[in-house]
Amino acid sequence: MHKIRKRKLFIRYILLSGLLIATVTVLVILFSIPEPPDRYVRSARENLSSARDAHADRYAPKLYKQAGSLYDSAMIIWQSENKKALIFRDYTRVIMLADSASALAVRAAGQAGHNARNVSKQTGLAFSDLQERVRRISSVYGGLPLSDQFRDMLNQAKLLLEEARIARSKHEFHKAEDILGRADKALTTAENIAETRMKSYFEDYPAWEKLYNDALALSRKNNSVLIVVDKLAGELSIYREGKRRSTFRTEFGPNWLGDKNHQGDQATPEGLYHVEKKKERRQTRYYKALLLNYPNPDDLQRYKSNVKKGVIPSGVDVGGLIEIHGHGGQGFNWTNGCVALTDKDMDVVYRQSSVHTPVIIVGSLVPYGEWIKAPGSVQD
Repeated sequence: MHKIRKRKLFIRYILLSGLLIATVTVLVILFSIPEPPDRYVRSARENLSSARDAHADRYAPKLYKQAGSLYDSAMIIWQSENKKALIFRDYTRVIMLADSASALAVRAAGQAGHNARNVSKQTGLAFSDLQERVRRISSVYGGLPLSDQFRDMLNQAKLLLEEARIARSKHEFHKAEDILGRADKALTTAENIAETRMKSYFEDYPAWEKLYNDALALSRKNNSVLIVVDKLAGELSIYREGKRRSTFRTEFGPNWLGDKNHQGDQATPEGLYHVEKKKERRQTRYYKALLLNYPNPDDLQRYKSNVKKGVIPSGVDVGGLIEIHGHGGQGFNWTNGCVALTDKDMDVVYRQSSVHTPVIIVGSLVPYGEWIKAPGSVQD
């Protein structure tokens, strides 16, 4: 009996020991299983998403790229560790990389916000500056018959500014910055074209100035009437005894910026002329008119020289029938090279003029430096 009891106690001991060993083994195994890095990876993913929403890919690309690279590395190592037996997995590097990615993503979002605010401010200032340049260039050169390239560049700049405005309204400031850069180049090209053309045109200013001063002195000396046409100012003035008495708005040929060279070029001539004939009623279809003696000897000499050089084809005539006439006030330059006035203004000029009244037509009565500060308002 004693032996049986003793055996039972032994068996119980063995079972308890086995159970204890099993429990300890299970506990050791459980404590050996590494904690999954889910929360670290999730935090990194959420911070990367926040950085992306802050447009860090545009405004903090270096930090954002580094954060993304660290996150990708963490995911690759996590997948690799998950292929191992449970107790042999080690997520230390995964957690370290995810933590680093998370920290960089936070920095990227912060830097992106700061940089976006700076770019927003910079593009706002650039946009305003370019708008003012468009206004100034349009004001100075917009009414001039310049080349198609000038028009194309100016219009391109205006369209680009509208694109930039839309981009800024969508907070796409880097896109706006690029568009504004292209608008700046287009405006610079347009301005250079216009400035080069006008400086070339003003090379004749000394001749215009002498023509005007000589005619004015003669009007003063003879107490006579003088008609002066300033093309850039878009004005016709009547002088008597060397003093300006009245001024009227004018319209010219579409290609008025430059001298007339031949028939059909729609340019208004420049030089010293005189009234050759006064026309009214059925003599003219333009209400009233003063026929000028174009071409004068200078015009003919220039024409023959240009034909000889091949600038003008030999079959093209020098032209004629240049008048100061009525039916003006159209708001644009439309004549075939004549100087047009409103009928009301034409009455005044007609009445004060006579056959042989001198008429001088010049590009400008002021030099380039003065004109560029306060350009005329001639309609194109």
